Order: sequence, then C-alpha cells, then structure tokens
Amino acid sequence: MVLAHQIERDIIERALTLDLLGETRNLILVGRNSLGKTMIAQNIAHAAVLSGDTVLFRSAAALIEELHRHSPEGRRKLSRYASVGLLCIDALNTSRRATEGYVLSVPTR
Repeated sequence: MVLAHQIERDIIERALTLDLLGETRNLILVGRNSLGKTMIAQNIAHAAVLSGDTVLFRSAAALIEELHRHSPEGRRKLSRYASVGLLCIDALNTSRRATEGYVLSVPTR
C-alpha cells in the first residue's frame, strides 16, 4: 500500500502494464483528496479493456450493499464480481456512474 502526497509515477506506469492481472495481485491507491486516485483507476481499467479484459468498476458502498443481500440476485452479483478480469472498487466516488457500476468488455485477443 502506498500512502502518497503526490503520484509515484513508476508505480502507476507499472500498473498500466497490467502485470498485476497476470500475477493476481492487488493495487490499493491511498492518498489525499483530489490526488487523482479515481482517474488512475479508470485509466488502468481502460487499459485492461483495450487489452481484452472484462472490467467491473463499483463504489465500495454499492458493492457492500449488494454483497449484504441474501437474495438470488445478490448471489448472482457476487459471482459476477468473481468472474471479471479486473475489479475496481472506488471508496469515495459518488458519481452516478460509479455508484451504479458498469462492466466494460471488448472481444478477447
């Protein structure tokens, strides 16, 4: 985990290579407000889509709400989280798009 007051460019550039997907690794972006964490996550997600991976981008609040449900719909969503190539969880983004979530996919290579 990196607690940053500025962007550590080498870490972000490595993340954009998408090596973390093949390694089944996590990347956690932590920093002050307006540092660009959501934009970085969106750029990584975009790179993953362009490389043929499926991406799911959700707010943490929406994800927790869905996992908390004990309905068949909640279980289906849980399996959807486990089946994507890249799951991005945004803790603070309150825009409608992030709250509702979206799946981006392109044909595989």
